[in-house]
Amino acid sequence: MSRQLCFRLLGPWEVAGADGPVHVPAGRLRTLLTALVLAAGEPVGLDRLADQVWPAAAPHRARKTLHTYLGRLRKLLGPELVRTHPGGGYLLDVAPDAVDVHRFHALLRRADRTDTAQVELDLLCEALALWRGRPFAELNSTWLDRDVLPSLTENWFAATGRRIDLELATGRPERLIAELRDLTGHHPTRESLWLRLITAQHRAGRRAEALGTFQHVRTLLSDELGIDPSEQLVALQREILLDGAPPVREHCPRQLPHDVTTFTSRHAELAELDGVLTRLGSAIVSLDGPPGVGKTTLAVRWAHRVAARCPDVQLHLDLRGYGPEPPIPPAMAAATLLRALGVHSELIPHAAEERFAALRTALAGRHALLLLDNARDAEQVRPLLPGTAALVVVTSRDQLRGLSVRDGAYRMTVPHLSASCAVELLAARVPGAPADLARLAALCDHLPLALVIAAERVQRAGGVGAVLAALTRAPLDTLDSGDANTSLRVALSWSYEALGPDAAALFRALGGLPAGLVDLDAAAAHADLSPARAAAAFDRLTAANLVTRQGMHDLVRHWAGELAASGVLA
Repeated sequence: MSRQLCFRLLGPWEVAGADGPVHVPAGRLRTLLTALVLAAGEPVGLDRLADQVWPAAAPHRARKTLHTYLGRLRKLLGPELVRTHPGGGYLLDVAPDAVDVHRFHALLRRADRTDTAQVELDLLCEALALWRGRPFAELNSTWLDRDVLPSLTENWFAATGRRIDLELATGRPERLIAELRDLTGHHPTRESLWLRLITAQHRAGRRAEALGTFQHVRTLLSDELGIDPSEQLVALQREILLDGAPPVREHCPRQLPHDVTTFTSRHAELAELDGVLTRLGSAIVSLDGPPGVGKTTLAVRWAHRVAARCPDVQLHLDLRGYGPEPPIPPAMAAATLLRALGVHSELIPHAAEERFAALRTALAGRHALLLLDNARDAEQVRPLLPGTAALVVVTSRDQLRGLSVRDGAYRMTVPHLSASCAVELLAARVPGAPADLARLAALCDHLPLALVIAAERVQRAGGVGAVLAALTRAPLDTLDSGDANTSLRVALSWSYEALGPDAAALFRALGGLPAGLVDLDAAAAHADLSPARAAAAFDRLTAANLVTRQGMHDLVRHWAGELAASGVLA
């Protein structure tokens, strides 16, 4: 009789014989029979059977009750099927092929041993076809739910995933999309299913749909589990974003601006930056300072100096934080950087947050250097930061304190040149007596932009003397190069225009004070500001690098004085 019975557990619980179904009453009798069936012909002791039938707490006379249940099974199935084992315990004398669970596992073992993809696929399909729904359906058993069903379900997921992978490899991925959508709908937190759905969509030519699915699962995982997508999902999104672009080895953007060949000094600053990179390996470095101090020149020199550490990606973007045009919005900046990384324009997400996520994905796992020049504030920079280790160099007239506090940026305020370095810069460009060059450097506040403009005027004037006289009479007029991008007065005006009303009023009031004097109380009174508002406005001027705690540089004071004298209010 054992050869005539068939046990189906992978779905609605069934026992079938040659003459049709065999009715086994629901409840503990079915649980007991299931325990014997799953034992695969091995004897099971009474204590173990009791734990499986009553996993919470066995009754006082559990052994007697089990003997009663076993007797009922013998009447239902036949005395030769449920046998007492000589060594103790009971076993079900049934062939493994008569139990769908055992056939399922045997087919999986055969599929794992074969080295032929088509044979493996056929065996997996045969194994999965045994499933008719949730295993042990309608059988209420804590033991099965706790100890058997989880591992059995994981085996089904593994086999299903492998079967889908094999079918994807044979082509025609579009026929799997509907099935995978159904699977992800029923099991939304299983990333392996999402990974296969996105792969199928991508291979079927549905790139935009695949990227949309990634954004959906990213949001779902964040909302449901509070986690980010796995590295595999992120890598797949990056592959889709870069689909059609040159291979990574060929597409390694090198966007650093040219290095200034006449770069002078800054040895201490370069050494400090080298030390930061040595300590941290990767870093966000923020270089701030007043207009014309040489932030960009220093940043470019250092970027070229350490570029070998970032061989995969070297990006540069002028964020236009200060200048004649409005600052670049972060979302637009992200799109520009994505295009530089080879992402097709039509694949760049429209939503800002999705663009930022796409940028982080495109940079993930790559040794990247980003030079973000001329930033307006930390909010313009923060969304563009890579999610993984990289070197990011930011320049700004503002101190970007939020970037240091929240994002761990290393901040360096670039100082004016020392007197000797300023003279060295002039001597490299124009001839002149050391004393005259020292005087010229002092009138230029040792400010690099002012120094190179003055050197150009010396070349045109044929000597240092005429330029010294002009600087003494009208320093800002003399340092007007005629080019809005290199005129000191214009450069200062862009910083001034970024100030709020209180800071602008205090700036003008400070410019109206006698040279060298920084009297905050007097300036506050002149600007009609309370002490608290004046203190906040002075802190803003400090953050904008227009004043220091020691006072104002002469050229900045001249500019502030011009504003105060002209009655400009904004």
